Amino acid sequence: MTESGNRYDLLPDLKELEQKIFEAINNTDCDLDTIFEALQGVMTFYMSGLCPDCRKNVARTLKRDIPRMLWTAKKFAAEHPQLSEHHHYH
Repeated sequence: MTESGNRYDLLPDLKELEQKIFEAINNTDCDLDTIFEALQGVMTFYMSGLCPDCRKNVARTLKRDIPRMLWTAKKFAAEHPQLSEHHHYH
């Protein structure tokens, strides 16, 4: 993240890509289990195009970012309680 805290400053196409992904997901009747499996499949597919070292780096970065993702998810859940309507994990 940049000093301003906006990750879009470093990756200007990121916001547009995220929006397209959100729109695709919002236009489906899939439950969250299926959505997460699909996202993992897409990530795996694109990781296959990387060299082994880069794949490991992407996986390390994802693992490192999981605590931040959980913190952000908790914050979003509080701001958007309607999201829990689609919860199926247990």
